[in-house]
Amino acid sequence: MIAVDTNVLVRFLVRDDAKQAEAARRRLKLAEERRKRLKVPLLVVLETIWVLESAYDKARSDILDAIRDMRQMPVF
Repeated sequence: MIAVDTNVLVRFLVRDDAKQAEAARRRLKLAEERRKRLKVPLLVVLETIWVLESAYDKARSDILDAIRDMRQMPVF
């Protein structure tokens, strides 16, 4: 099983850098096509929440909604 880091999640969710966001999306899509499951360690989830709140000024409720939606993706 492959682990995902905070940078991949943040780029996928925020899409603030088009090139990096596309690379993250392609990586997730490739794993999904190959029926691979990606692991997201708890520390990565917590760090993602912290980054989205502190650096991107996202509301906690919006962050939790995004994480809840990601959990529904077959790749995770």
